[in-house]
Amino acid sequence: MDVIKIVVAGPSRSGKTCIVNYLSGFNSFLGSEYRPTIGLRISELEREISTTEKIPIELWDVGGDRNFENCWPAIIKDMAGCILVYNPSNVNHLKEIEFWYKTFKSDNCLVFAHCLSSEEYTKESMNNTKLPKTLSKIPVLTTNLDTPDRDKIFGSFDKLIAVAVKESKDAIENTVL
Repeated sequence: MDVIKIVVAGPSRSGKTCIVNYLSGFNSFLGSEYRPTIGLRISELEREISTTEKIPIELWDVGGDRNFENCWPAIIKDMAGCILVYNPSNVNHLKEIEFWYKTFKSDNCLVFAHCLSSEEYTKESMNNTKLPKTLSKIPVLTTNLDTPDRDKIFGSFDKLIAVAVKESKDAIENTVL
């Protein structure tokens, strides 16, 4: 099985690296001080998705700084899916998320409305998860890693990976035919 490349993108200070660390099993970084990702960081992991086969995955954690925008076409190349991350308690993030979707557009996409702390994980932040119409068909997962819902987070992630694996296998079959 080829490596499944998932791009994790969104505005600065939305928690992309925290999500990548959590999905990769690097929980020791949770709660540490903010350090922006400069350009790109790649995290590797393996997941078992409804079979005994371990799926190799690369999570491409894209820094939210648009100064690196000229690198994005190379990052998008061979992308099998995208996780968009924004902080629903930051009004500017809600305005920006459509830009990130249009830039890293994928039919296989998931949005994390990520609250950076349990204080932000309130009813008010839940009301700010209504996305623009262009993203209305994309699953939105409201998260907080202070008290993570492991089943919900990994269930959604595993569905994203399963679709990527199926599309990869279909593409290989089509080249053979």
